[in-house]
Amino acid sequence: MDFLGKLRGLFGNNQAESRIKVKVDGRNIRYSVPTNFAREAHEIIQLSEYDLTKIDFDKVSLVVDIGAHVGMFSALMRSHYPAAIIHAFEPLSVNVALLERNFKGDASVVVRPYGLAKSEQEATIWLAPYYGQGAASTKRTVDHSGDFEVVRFKPALAEISALGNRIDILKIDTEGHELSLLRALDPMLHRVDAIFLEVHSSLALANILSLLDCRFIPVHFGEGRGNRYKPLFVSRDAVAEKRLSATIAPDIYYD
Repeated sequence: MDFLGKLRGLFGNNQAESRIKVKVDGRNIRYSVPTNFAREAHEIIQLSEYDLTKIDFDKVSLVVDIGAHVGMFSALMRSHYPAAIIHAFEPLSVNVALLERNFKGDASVVVRPYGLAKSEQEATIWLAPYYGQGAASTKRTVDHSGDFEVVRFKPALAEISALGNRIDILKIDTEGHELSLLRALDPMLHRVDAIFLEVHSSLALANILSLLDCRFIPVHFGEGRGNRYKPLFVSRDAVAEKRLSATIAPDIYYD
């Protein structure tokens, strides 16, 4: 572990915080988010980022949130599926601190303070305080500061396979590593009913469509800011077996 990088991750990026109100089990809970991420957090909770109106589950028992950041997708899942168990994976310590605080005492959310990759490894994450660390990435761009943290990754296939026989919702937002994670998880994707992704280019989206073809139906692509997409895929088997139903938008396309 790079000690200097770890210290920078822990102490070098103090951020102002805002609170986001979410109704869970009939109670209004206020979750903390970096102020620079507050707009995106509101969009997630208001279904602008992840459109749950297009799918209808019989029930949701298990959710996997890979790239959990400070927990807004997990909070969204808690609000809509209060009986579900959620496993939230996040490697960056400054995010994990907020993630653990947000779900302290909530037995429905299991915080896993490490990332997932094809194999066990360490990697450098470049910090992005201007975006509330929501854009922190292994690939340094103009969005990143000079600060970094060396973080731990565990084997994705082993970690996710151990969680249960059926995963109702899998969400992956890993700043450009979504396709590589899907490839790593490919042997167990038949156990997943719905997949939410963030995808950073039309080429990556085309590759993901090719990988998931025949097994998953693209429900919508949810084009976001810049060259980003927020696609939702549902399992053909889950639809056929009536574990969920889906409304497929008539304008599904990619360029």
